[in-house]
Amino acid sequence: MPRLSAIRTKMSGACHFDVGGIGASVLLAGTGRSGTTWLAEMINSENGFRYLFEPFHAEKVPLCSGMPYRPYVLPGGENDKLERIALRILTGRVRHPWVDAYNRKRFSRRRLVKEIRINQLLGWVASRWPEVPIVFLLRHPFAVAASKLALGWETHLDMFLSNPELVERHLAPFVDDIKCAETPFERHVFMWCIETYVPLCELRDDGALFLFYEDLCTRPESELQRLCDHIGYAPSRALGISADRPSAQSRKDSAVVQGGDRLSSWRNSIADSDIQRGLEILSLFGLDQLYGDDPLPKEMALKNFRDQVRHGRSVGGVG
Repeated sequence: MPRLSAIRTKMSGACHFDVGGIGASVLLAGTGRSGTTWLAEMINSENGFRYLFEPFHAEKVPLCSGMPYRPYVLPGGENDKLERIALRILTGRVRHPWVDAYNRKRFSRRRLVKEIRINQLLGWVASRWPEVPIVFLLRHPFAVAASKLALGWETHLDMFLSNPELVERHLAPFVDDIKCAETPFERHVFMWCIETYVPLCELRDDGALFLFYEDLCTRPESELQRLCDHIGYAPSRALGISADRPSAQSRKDSAVVQGGDRLSSWRNSIADSDIQRGLEILSLFGLDQLYGDDPLPKEMALKNFRDQVRHGRSVGGVG
């Protein structure tokens, strides 16, 4: 039976008809290991979308060959190559075993694009195609770092710092601190900060919905309703029934698979000294307003942070 299911999934990925326009796309983004696959599977639990898995992966998808692995373009800016790539993806004109690995929809009028490598590009995407609703998922940076460390993931801080436009626009106040990061944990926290700070500063409330992973765990029904309202999707049954199901990308030793506390399990693998250092890094960006040493996000954190950005007040190292 598992083999038959795998064959059906593969056939659905390879043989499908995608007829929706660009407004039929939903773009779900977040940092790696933040729960984007889990959320994508909840959204698509009724198979209402063609599911495109990380189509901007430059090392996996030929369409994106030669594209920067962590691209950035100023909102409203021009980049012909990236525009051609993004337009093909957002209109569904991409087929590849990597992209369609989890697709089960044979005929689709809507598509769900799940991506973890273009967070810093989201402001540009939103300015270029405002008809595409964006959902951005946040998860505690220490949980993200712990998961990446367990999997041996690399950081890509050099790729962010090598983009002069991104540095000038957002990262200049933090460059020296980023370069001085000593441990893998520090580097992963810095990466989370960059990939969170940039979209929080550039995305507008009318085009993007920000969700906390922790809120989806503790009150899935209300958060999923907000999500469905944002993307214009009315499922025939509650999506929250799949909230406790591990995603296809869950680690075998993860809390959700082992039945542990998925919100605080990161505390078991991170030293107190690393937690303190992580809090110092968050404070550089002003992101200690969102998360602290508690597993849950801070009350009104997102609104307060974005209000500061909106009114030009100092956030972290930016005046």
